[in-house]
Amino acid sequence: MDQKENKYSLFIYILKILLYYKNEIKFVLILMESISKIEERILQIEKQINCQNLEKRISILENEVKHLKAVLQYQLRNKQK
Repeated sequence: MDQKENKYSLFIYILKILLYYKNEIKFVLILMESISKIEERILQIEKQINCQNLEKRISILENEVKHLKAVLQYQLRNKQK
């Protein structure tokens, strides 16, 4: 057998293996796709959580600013008296 025939027979052998395990291969591909979708969803959820945390922090800072304004106004009123 020369190299060309050897490569051809190897190719045929690989094709036979793939055909034999085609259902298992399909399952693995579906599983890989599902894992990929889960990873994408996890990234989306992480972004949402980070955004929600940022919104909470902004709300806390806004409340602090309101409180500081009220304290400053109170101090200004007391100085004017």
